[in-house]
Amino acid sequence: MYSKDGQDYFIVDAHVALWDARAENQRNIHGKQFIDCFYDYHRNLSPESEVWPYEDYLYQGGDRLMHDLFEVGHVDHAIFQPAALGEFYVNGFGQTEEASALAKAHPDKLTYNHCWDPRLGEQGLRQLREDAKRFGLRGCKLYTAEWHG
Repeated sequence: MYSKDGQDYFIVDAHVALWDARAENQRNIHGKQFIDCFYDYHRNLSPESEVWPYEDYLYQGGDRLMHDLFEVGHVDHAIFQPAALGEFYVNGFGQTEEASALAKAHPDKLTYNHCWDPRLGEQGLRQLREDAKRFGLRGCKLYTAEWHG
């Protein structure tokens, strides 16, 4: 619980992600271009003291996420909102398995939501239903930023 001026605040970060943009997961040049653009926003818009080294930015992992959000940060609960980007990354950008397992290990601190692209039609809806059962989903984001072709 974050406290300021005698007032307590329950902090929810409603959009967190674990991603893997390391070279071995990049499917093509677009994977590198995507993470480089993302990193440039981080590098140019963050205070210098908060800028991560590029290699750390490519993949933070669950331990660092937990440390950054809950040990040194002021977050009480966080909600994963992953992005697949399967056309750019071999195993996808958002680390579904790792994020879901982390949420299961810390249900008091994390909720795993999923992404769904309605352009995938009935097949995508079937996959969402299967994923909902498999991951015990409580929510998903409508994700239409996925690249197709």
